Amino acid sequence: MAAEYAIPSALAHFDPAELLDALATGIVVLDAQLCAVYANVAAQDLLAFSLKMARGRPFTELLHEPEGLGAILRRSLASGESIADRELTVRPASSPREARTLDVTLTPLDGLTGRHLLLELADTTQRQRSSRTRSKILSVACAARRSCSSGSCRPRRSRNTRA
Repeated sequence: MAAEYAIPSALAHFDPAELLDALATGIVVLDAQLCAVYANVAAQDLLAFSLKMARGRPFTELLHEPEGLGAILRRSLASGESIADRELTVRPASSPREARTLDVTLTPLDGLTGRHLLLELADTTQRQRSSRTRSKILSVACAARRSCSSGSCRPRRSRNTRA
């Protein structure tokens, strides 16, 4: 009879917190009162807070004008349904002039100590800025093309050409 060997997981030698801290996506875990119990490094950088400062505080206190996100958090917690919201604008309370555009995914987790929420925060601020810049360039190019097609702009003749 062959002895069965337990094959260790490929992830067994990693600390879960170190894996989460290596992500570019912000990860926050909230308890049933919507207080932060965990935030990886990306989330702390993105929302300009430290876990030490945030732990045990309502997550919405970390944001300036948090009503939109607060409503989504409460809905997901109450319904037990995952919710995704795209291009949500938030402002960290510690720097309210710095608006961030985020894709937010909320996943309720039922555990031994009750329901928690897992928040995934993907920063789309740069993508949105690039999109706006591209739109402005296109609108200027289209306006220029319309004025050229109406005959108002013609190529200039070089002064050094001989007639």
